Amino acid sequence: MSALESNDGGASQFKLGVMFRLAGRHKAACTLFEKAIEGGMVEAKCHFNLAASLHECGEAARALAHYQRAFAVDPEFHEARGNAAALLLADSRPREALALCEAVLSSDAFHSVAWCNLNTALRQLGRTAEALDRSWAALSALSKGGLRRRSQSTSAAVDHPAAGAAAAAGSSGEESAAVVVCCVKWGRKYDADYVNRLHAGVSRCLSPNSPPAFVCFTEDPSSLAPSIVAAPLPSDAAAKAMTVS
Repeated sequence: MSALESNDGGASQFKLGVMFRLAGRHKAACTLFEKAIEGGMVEAKCHFNLAASLHECGEAARALAHYQRAFAVDPEFHEARGNAAALLLADSRPREALALCEAVLSSDAFHSVAWCNLNTALRQLGRTAEALDRSWAALSALSKGGLRRRSQSTSAAVDHPAAGAAAAAGSSGEESAAVVVCCVKWGRKYDADYVNRLHAGVSRCLSPNSPPAFVCFTEDPSSLAPSIVAAPLPSDAAAKAMTVS
């Protein structure tokens, strides 16, 4: 009897579907996950994996439906809510996305994917000031050594030991920096290469006579350029969901 015809409640089809999904064969994976559900597998992880492969196949509406089924089965499946929020944001439905992010954060106050999508949802709704205020509050709670805004403007400076040290030394280590640039790399949406390119772009745009100090708040400083000062954030091993901006 083949995996497609097995009578083990869909477990064989699910396992094979995961293998196909990891291999990038998403259409075949979709077929297997659907067979698993037909065979009786009602676990949230099956709907989640089917949704992920459907999204890769360009079927966003069906993907959203299965993410919703995943967290209906398991309300604590935060990655499913995070992915659903991302699809809603891509479909210009920020109010629904915001509600999902708030639901995740009510249970896990420092879920990086939920914070990223919540920030995007608030900005899509025109609530930029609220997005900034809430993001700064979360960073302040997370950042070792504390983090404090010096003003409420969108170009606010920060008080943090890493930022202060970077400003004193400057990115080149030769002189005091007039500008301190801060970014956040938390979770899996952006990698070190993105931050390094951002740093290079900022440096090109500012005066070479006064190079910026560049601080990256991150739980994983590996592969950052030597001139970038890493300010530690706690790890977020659960950050497995996709995000959009």
